[in-house]
Amino acid sequence: MAAATYFLMDRDGAEVMLLVLKGTWRIERGGALSIAEEQMPVISEPVYRGEPSKSSLIIDTDAVLEKTGTDCVLIGHARALKPHLAHVDVTFGIGPVKKQARVFGDRRWKKGILGGASIIKIRPIEEIPLVWENAFGGIDASYEDSSKHEVCQENPVGRGFIAAKSKIDIDGQLLPNIEDPANLINKPKQRPIPVGFGMVAPYWQPRVSYAGTYDEQWRKYISPLLPEDFDICFNSCAAHGLTTPSHLKGTERVMIEGASKYGRLLFDLPGVAPRVIVRRWGDEADLPMQLDTVVVEPDNERVMLTWRGVWNVHGKVHQLISVRVET
Repeated sequence: MAAATYFLMDRDGAEVMLLVLKGTWRIERGGALSIAEEQMPVISEPVYRGEPSKSSLIIDTDAVLEKTGTDCVLIGHARALKPHLAHVDVTFGIGPVKKQARVFGDRRWKKGILGGASIIKIRPIEEIPLVWENAFGGIDASYEDSSKHEVCQENPVGRGFIAAKSKIDIDGQLLPNIEDPANLINKPKQRPIPVGFGMVAPYWQPRVSYAGTYDEQWRKYISPLLPEDFDICFNSCAAHGLTTPSHLKGTERVMIEGASKYGRLLFDLPGVAPRVIVRRWGDEADLPMQLDTVVVEPDNERVMLTWRGVWNVHGKVHQLISVRVET
């Protein structure tokens, strides 16, 4: 496993040691797991596909103190195992959470003579990246008056979003590839909730709504601590519906359909429960660890599990002797 320690302040200003462990397993044919030769590192900074304000988040930082449950993330492509399919339904589930999306090949809008619009299929689906750029969303800044510009707060990097006041000519505009099968798009100005399986950037809704209030009161009396109304739900980066109500044990069943070159993919998480022993002057104690992130990458045939534990070391950092990990 990869391991990293961080010395941070909790929301009350106490010094704490954060230990993050990340293990990587290879997904074998038939669903068996084996320890991967290349272990993915602990991430200290978020990684985006391009410029952070204009692209989706690939992997968020691991340097957070706690999460409400386990974030379940799928990174890969929707794949058609038969030729000439118009769409593929992708399903991803781990333990108590499951999500489905319908993924289409490229399509465009075609304006009708009487002002309506129809959907023209350009090509059948082969493989479509499961990224937020291919889901509904985006920014419409086409109107002359900037006060009329609008952004899809849940996914500003997607496609298909049209403002109430817009100069966009929909004729020839691409539709989103990834949609909610229960709310398919059939009108250009329709505004469905974006659907995806990847991580959500911290400045997108609904995640940003949990960040708290950073006003003059906070600047004068609370900074650099977190605001009083900060909610730890902010630290959860999984797409809506893919954060478990409580932390997974690490033995749950994983199910993926429509996103593996081998068809349906079924396997159980490896059941590893790492033990961490913290030693300081005069004593040693076990540090409880929680599994709070699972990332599955069918394209790379691997799954990554991340655990974290927090130990209060306020005023006692100098007493810390060692942190030992046993698996």
